[in-house]
Amino acid sequence: MKNYAIILCALFISLMSCETEKGEDTPVIETDKQVRLEIFSMNPGSSSAYSEDIIIGDLIRFNKNYWSNVDSIIFVANFGVGEYSEEGTSAFTATAELYDKTNEQVIEGSSVSTNSTIVSHISSSNVYDNLPDEEITLGIKFSIDNEGEYIGISGTSYLFIYKN
Repeated sequence: MKNYAIILCALFISLMSCETEKGEDTPVIETDKQVRLEIFSMNPGSSSAYSEDIIIGDLIRFNKNYWSNVDSIIFVANFGVGEYSEEGTSAFTATAELYDKTNEQVIEGSSVSTNSTIVSHISSSNVYDNLPDEEITLGIKFSIDNEGEYIGISGTSYLFIYKN
């Protein structure tokens, strides 16, 4: 019995130490069709309200070229207007935009807006072509169109990467 244990251990160690060499022609198999990257997240049940423009979140060292077979990249923000209303809507509009903190600019085409007082996920159009071809830090710029009103932020905001 002791010999079997020694043989099994030797076999396991030899299998674990095997390495395969990956050449340029070796295909990489990727099965994930969607990857979700968190830009900003709050603890469950937490929320914050801001009455002025704010840039939050840090998706560091992001480069769209690090991902292969990308079909599209969608910005998904979780927010609403902080004003309470029984109807669930406000006369004011809150906006979220994907923000390139490295180059200090909004990513074109990423703007999403709502006048809902219920915080919910809102998706942008495809921003792949508007993202720079370099490593950057991404955040979210939240704003509201009426000074003194509030933007309600809760949960998690994402970057969805869709693959072919």
